Amino acid sequence: MRKIFTNLLSVILIGIISGVFSGTFLFLLEKITNFRTSHSWIIFLLPIFGFLYKKSLNKLPDEMSHGMMHILESRRPSLLLAPFIFLASLGTHLFGGSAGREGVGVIMGASSSQVFKRNKDLKEFLIPMGMACGFASIFGTPLAGIVFCFELEKFKTLSLKKVFFISLSAYVSHFISGVITHHTSYPEVMVEWGPQLITHLIASSLAVIIAGYLFFEAMKKLHKVGLNIFWVSVLIVGIVFLFDAEKYTGLGLPLLQESLTTDMGIKVFFYKFILTVLTLSVGYKGGEVTPLFIMGANFSTFISNQFGLKNITLSGGLGMLGLFGALAHTPFAAGFMALEIFNWETAILVFITSFIGRAALRKRSIYH
Repeated sequence: MRKIFTNLLSVILIGIISGVFSGTFLFLLEKITNFRTSHSWIIFLLPIFGFLYKKSLNKLPDEMSHGMMHILESRRPSLLLAPFIFLASLGTHLFGGSAGREGVGVIMGASSSQVFKRNKDLKEFLIPMGMACGFASIFGTPLAGIVFCFELEKFKTLSLKKVFFISLSAYVSHFISGVITHHTSYPEVMVEWGPQLITHLIASSLAVIIAGYLFFEAMKKLHKVGLNIFWVSVLIVGIVFLFDAEKYTGLGLPLLQESLTTDMGIKVFFYKFILTVLTLSVGYKGGEVTPLFIMGANFSTFISNQFGLKNITLSGGLGMLGLFGALAHTPFAAGFMALEIFNWETAILVFITSFIGRAALRKRSIYH
C-alpha cells in the first residue's frame, strides 16, 4: 500500500513540476513578447544574443543542443536541461527569433521527471510521462499530450499502469499550468457535411503536403550547410526591418488567431516560413509547432481559396493541425488536439488530413 501511495505521489509531483515550468514559461513569454512589440529596437540585439548563446553551448554538455527524439531514445536527460531550455527559449523570443513553444514544454517535462529516476517502478515511464505533461501544459490539451507521447513511441509497451500514470500526471500538469496562466483561445469551427467537405480535405491535404515538404527540406539543407548564427541573425534583423515583418517574429499567437478568421494571403506563409527556418536551422531554442500552425493555417486557406472555398476557419483549422500531425508523424495527437480546441467533427477531418500528409511525406519528420 505504501508503495502505491509513493508512486501516485511521485506521478502527481511530476505533473506539478512540469505544470509550474510550463505555466511560468507561458506567463513570462507573454510578458517578454509584449515588451518586444513595444520596444522594436531590441531585435537589433538578436545577433549578440545568438553569438553568446552559441558560445555558452560550446561549454555545456552536447545534450543541451539535442532535440526531443534524442531524449526519448537516450532516456537519460540531465536535470540541467529544463532550466537551460527555459532560459534559451525565452531569449529566442525576447530578441525576435521565430520559434514555437512545444519543444520547451516537452523537453522541460522530460528533464524535470528525472527527479524521480531512482524510483524503479516509474523509471521506464518517466520520459513519456514528462513529455505528455509538457505538451499538455503548454497547449492546454491533456488528451492530445497523452496520445502525443504514445505516438512518438509508436504505441510500444502499452499497459494499463502506464496509461493511468501518464494520464494522471498530464492532467495535473495541465491544471497547474492553467492556474498560473491562461491558454490560447481559438475561434469556433463550423463543419457542414456535404460534397464540398471532400474538396476541403483535398485542398488542405495538398497544402499540408507542399508546406511540409518545403519546411523539412529547407531545414535539412540549411542544417547541412552549417550556417553561422551571428550572420543569420543579422539577416533576420535585416528582413524584419527592410520588409516590415516584425509581426512574423516570436511566437505569433495573434497572427495565428487572425489566420483562422481572415484570408491574409500567401505572404504570411512566406515570411513565417523564412524567419522560422532561419531561426531554427542555426540552433535557436523554442520549437516548431506554433510556427507550423501559422504556416499550415495560412497556406491551407490560400489553397482552399483557389478551389473557391470560403470557410476560412475550417480551412485554417485543417491546415494548422494537419501540418503538425503530418510533420510530427502524430495524426492521432493532432486529431485529439482538434477535439479539445475545436470539436469532434473537425477532429475527424484533421486526422484524415494529417494521415494523408504523413503518408505523402513518408519519413520526413521534424522529430527525426
